[in-house]
Amino acid sequence: MKIARSIAILILLSLGLPTLVCAQPRYQWRGKSSHIFSGGVPFEQLNLSDEQKALASKFKQTYEERLSALQAKLMSKRIELESLFRDPQVAESVIRTKSREVLDLENQLQVLAVDYQIQIRGILTPEQLSNWCTSSEWCLPQRRKN
Repeated sequence: MKIARSIAILILLSLGLPTLVCAQPRYQWRGKSSHIFSGGVPFEQLNLSDEQKALASKFKQTYEERLSALQAKLMSKRIELESLFRDPQVAESVIRTKSREVLDLENQLQVLAVDYQIQIRGILTPEQLSNWCTSSEWCLPQRRKN
């Protein structure tokens, strides 16, 4: 019984810990931008034309709407999975199925991020592309805290 409980706690921690670790961008200090670690400049510093800015704004809005929806679904599925782990009557196959749903949503988030980067890439000139910080970890739009 203690072993099962310990395993369940470890699994729950492994599901929740990445969320906590990834909640804030890494390597970001007050007054310093994290783009210096990836060898490029942030998107906002690429001297964009008005047309590029308008398209980027549209892409960002769509990205953030889809991101919010996927994150809400993912959070719900993770909560469901956690409750399944705690229910002694639930079959292992049900837990595995729910786990696959969580993994699928995590994959969808990754695809969404790549799609956003590809859209942005499509509106940049060759010179802008060569200077653009392409690391998705540092260059995806970050929601500003007001």
